[in-house]
Parts: sequence; C-alpha cells; structure tokens
Amino acid sequence: MDSVYSINIERAVLSSILFNPEELEDVLGVLKPKDFYLPAHKKIFEVMVKLHNDDMPIDEEFIKKRLDSKDVDDSILLEILSANPITNTLAYVREIKDGSVKRELATLATTIKKVAIEEEMSANEALDTIQGELYKISTDSATSELKDMHVITNDTLSYIERMKKLGNKHLIGETTGFEALDRRTTGFNEGDLIIIAARPAMGKCLGRGTKVVMFDGTLKNVEDVKIGDKLMGDDSKPRNVLSTTSGREQMYWIRQNKSIDYRVNESHILSLKRSRTEGPHKNGDILNINVKEFLEKSPKFKSNYKGYKVSVEFENENLSVLKREEELNFFIDNNSTTVKDYIIFDENLDETGKIKFLADSLGYITYFENKKLYISKSKQDVNLLEIKIEKDIVDEYFGFEIDGNKLFLLEDMTVTHNTALVLNMALKNVENGKGVIFFSLEMPAEQLMLRMLSAKTSIPLQNLRKGDMDDNQWSNLSSAFDDLNTKKLFVDDGGSININQLRARVRKLAQNEANNIKLVIIDYLQLMQGTGNKDRHQEVSDISRGLKMLAREMKIPIIALSQLNRGLENRPDKRPMLSDLRESGAIEQDADIIMFVYRDDVYKERDEARKEKEAKDKGEDYKSKFINKPEEEAEVIIGKQRNGPIGTVKLNFQKALTRFVDKEHDNSSSPIEVIFENVADSERETNIDIPDIL
Repeated sequence: MDSVYSINIERAVLSSILFNPEELEDVLGVLKPKDFYLPAHKKIFEVMVKLHNDDMPIDEEFIKKRLDSKDVDDSILLEILSANPITNTLAYVREIKDGSVKRELATLATTIKKVAIEEEMSANEALDTIQGELYKISTDSATSELKDMHVITNDTLSYIERMKKLGNKHLIGETTGFEALDRRTTGFNEGDLIIIAARPAMGKCLGRGTKVVMFDGTLKNVEDVKIGDKLMGDDSKPRNVLSTTSGREQMYWIRQNKSIDYRVNESHILSLKRSRTEGPHKNGDILNINVKEFLEKSPKFKSNYKGYKVSVEFENENLSVLKREEELNFFIDNNSTTVKDYIIFDENLDETGKIKFLADSLGYITYFENKKLYISKSKQDVNLLEIKIEKDIVDEYFGFEIDGNKLFLLEDMTVTHNTALVLNMALKNVENGKGVIFFSLEMPAEQLMLRMLSAKTSIPLQNLRKGDMDDNQWSNLSSAFDDLNTKKLFVDDGGSININQLRARVRKLAQNEANNIKLVIIDYLQLMQGTGNKDRHQEVSDISRGLKMLAREMKIPIIALSQLNRGLENRPDKRPMLSDLRESGAIEQDADIIMFVYRDDVYKERDEARKEKEAKDKGEDYKSKFINKPEEEAEVIIGKQRNGPIGTVKLNFQKALTRFVDKEHDNSSSPIEVIFENVADSERETNIDIPDIL
C-alpha cells in the first residue's frame, strides 16, 4: 500500500502552499482534499481552501484557529512548517493525484467482489454499479492545464494552415449524407453532440394481441396488420395502413369501465372526448394526447375526459345494419333474459363474443360482469368510458401509420390514434468506409436493416417486407447485401441502456482501430434510462451531459434523436423551435448542433381531412385538396449551431423508400461524393473552438 501514497510528498506540497499561498490556485486545479492519504493532511488542505475562498491569509495562526485540535495534532502542523519548500510543486501534486486514483481503484476492486458475490443483484445491475463507479474515478482523475497565449496562437495558426490546404472545401468533418446540409454545417465534427428532433409519425402503438377492426368488419391482432390493410375509421370510412413498426417501450394498461382493457406504449396517442362544458371547453370536444402527458395532468383534468365508442356502417352487404340487427334479434330471442333495461347473456355461450361485437358495432352499451354479457336496451350515439391507466413493464409494441384523421377502432369500437434521416446519414458514412455505432432503443436491428436496404436499393419498403420483387430487384438486393456485409455498422437493439453502459460499449468498439468508429447514433435520447432515483428532467440532463463528454473524450460526433413536445401542434406555424424540445434545458445547452425535421405535407393532409369531416358533420360537401405524392419536400431546420449559421436546408423525402435525398439529386440513389475526409486524430493539436473557414 506504500506505493499508493507518500506522507513526505503530501507534507512537502502543504509546506510549499504555506510558504507561497499563491501556489494554491495551481494545486486546486488538480487536487481535492480527498486526494490526501493522511486524514490530518486532508483537514489542513480543507482549511487552506476555506481560507482562500474567504480571502483570508493562509498562515499558521489562521490555520490553527480553523482547525479542531481533535482532528490535527500540533506536531503534524509543526512537521509541515519544518519541511523544506519544493521548487516543482506541480510534479509533486501529480504524484499525490496518481496515488489517490490507485487507492480508489483498489477500493473499487473490493466493491466489485462485494456486488458480484455478496450483494443480491442481477449481473446487469452489478455491471451498471461497477461501470458507474469506474466512470466517477476516470472523470475525477481527468485534469487539464491552462494554455498560455503562445501555445494557443501556434495551435490556431496550425489549424488555419490545415484549412488552407483543403482548398476552401465545404466538408471538414464526417458527412451528413446530404450535400446541402454539408455546406451549411461543414459536416459533423469530432467532439460534436448533434440533436435531431421531430414530431413522431408513429406514436400509436399497441401491445401484442390487441385486436383492431378491419374495414370489412373482421378483427385482426395488431401484430398481424400489414401495409395496405384497411382499418375501420371512426366515421365508417377506411383507413389505409401506410407503414408499420414495432419496438420496445414502457407499456401501460388502459382500463376502461365496462369495456375491454388494452395495452399501449408510452407514446401512444389516446383519443378522448370531453364529458362536460366548462369555459372554452365544450362537452364533446375531442382531445388527442399521449399516455405520458395524460398521466401528468391533474385529477380534475382526467375526470373531464373519457374514452369513447362509435357505431359504424359496414360497406360489406352481408354486414349491413339491417343484417346485423336481424342477427342480434335472433340471439336475443333464443339465448337471453331481460332484467330492467338490460338484456343478459350467459358468457359461457359459444356465441357471446360475436353477440357483443354485433351490439358494439350498432352503438349499444355492452359489457361483461360476473360472467354475464349485459346489453342496454337503448342506444347511445356516443358511449363515454371512464379510463384508468396502470403502469406495466417494458415490453414489445406494434403500431402503424394510417391516412385520414389517423383514428381507428378497437374490437369494441373504442376510438384510438396513430428514423429515416439518421439511417440515411449512417448509410452514407458506412458506404464511405467509416465505422458507425447505432443504438436502437425502439426498433429491432432487422427493421433498421430493411429501411437501410430500401434506401440503398430503391426497392419500396413494402415490397421488401413481402418479398415481392422482380428479378432485377432481387439482383440489386443481393448486391446490396454483399456490399453491406463488408461495412462497419454496429447495432445495439437491446432496448434498455443507461449512459454508463453506452459509454462502456462505445469505448470497447473504439479501442479496436480496425473498427474505425467515426459516428455514434442514439435513437432516441428519451428512451435512455437514468442511473439513479432522480426526476426525469435531471436524468435527461445527466444523459445529455454524459453524451457530450463522451463525444469530446472519443473525438467523434454523436447524434441523438429527441422527441418534441406536442405544444407545437397548437400553433398556426408548426415548424419546431428550440423551446419545443422535450426536457429541453440541458439538451439545448449541451448540444453543438440542433436540427429539426419538418414535413409540411403531413399537416396539410391532416388539415384537409379535418375540413372534410367537419363539412360532412354539417351535411355539406367538401373534397380534400390534398394530393398524396410519392415524393414531398422536407425541411431540415438548423435551430442551433455553435460554430456556424442557422437556417433551413430543403430535401426531398421519398415515402415508399423512407429516404431523404438532396433536392438537386431528386431521384438519384447514388451516395454523395465525400470531398474531404476528416483530419486524422493524431494531427489534431487543439480542442479549442475556431470559427469555420469557408
């Protein structure tokens, strides 16, 4: 243990501070009181720091006044006073720091044994604890010295000379994958934290086994819904499934009074109807709100909004209203009893589920209680349902994007609601020989690969899912597989990770130079777990700061996707702003670049669908003016750029391929040429921020 501390060195450093108090400023840049081994030395250094902070003299008399005689013996102070002052104090200071770090590592070794053998915790929890402790040691031991003007000016001149050799090229970092965006940002530079945020196109996902109503009146499990399927809308019109998704997220049970329970993910959009008039809020107003935001509302707010059902009109002739009423009457006449205002069926009856579905579709109140099916004798146009939300486990979810007003029906006629850019960035970088780590916390690796293959081969995603391709497309797909097999894309789709685990995995991959790691992507930031019992805002703050520190340490850019608050949906101009970032304070502060993805056609389609529905409700004719195009304009709004201009870059979004392209490259699937590769890490001589030379 003698090798991890030296009483004489500690004494010499304290003596030097006593004889020359101005040295304390330099010492404080490296040492903390806990770095001293001898308890008395820790106490004396603490007193020196307090005297310095109070602008008091650091000498024997003032130190004695602040010291407790029980903690420090006079003889120890006398030994310090009698020690010979040293000339190279900082060299001795580093020795003390090295010994402190070694002692902490020795203590950590004991902790590892304890959590691995003695403590009752899982292997993942033990790894998390150990990685967290190791990170604390590594960050605490990281020290930096001030640079004088001579060093800074030389480093700056070297930087300018390197930029001159580039010939005024617009790309000096890792490519964004888009020429227009590269020109605006000069690429993603080492040490950058980039946040890309957008309103999700899909936040309408249900648990496995949840049944939805198809347009033909049949029921289908949500996991079996495919692109091209037609769901039953709340207005008895078809809703076309445009795309599907699945992933893992915190799940919740939606408990409905006298109706079915169903499971949804945290981002699922609840469609609720107001049950009372108060102020500007009218009875019957529709509110679309995600589960997480609904849980944060007051009890009064929650009591004013209910789930709701509707009756529907099936187009299929053999499921018309008349046919369904005749069939329901047959069951009532042969299998039921009547009590007061309700018709009761025995739940053991084989056809009970079919009876309930018939009654629900006709707008009757139906529910199971005590193994009996109750059907009200009277219809209601709207059946309001008390709902209660219960937290479940992190689990698999399935979802889809649909057209129209995004509303579809569950099996009991309850109304409910419904990462291409960064994948394009990842694809362009791996095609250029760079190593990319992709943390997918929401989507399985196989789905990421399907989207990447669609973007690379120009084969529509729907065709890839079905395996519906001609000979030429199969040939292109085979070539794409052969090419991607040689690329350095590393995907972690475990679905649950905290900053300590992420840091350890990035370091491990980056240590192998053959991996050539140049970019890390996280989809998405709010799904990362915290490392302690803190409120969510503080957890996100810690995660954001941890990602920025990791980017600087590894000298690579890190891209993190982030969610936007729903508040922007209420503005006339729905283009996102910095204030729309969810838990935005820390994210906005830590990020070097913040970009928002905006597609105006999404809102135009929604507005036209709303106008069409409002006209129908009033008995008026209105034909939607929205034209669904295979390719639409998208805006990448640069809301913050620490070392460059902000503004908007326009791209094209090809829906069937889930691919963004430069407008000037419209239908080209070829990668954009990289004009200049990033400067090698070994050539970088400074980490100071220098304005971009254009």
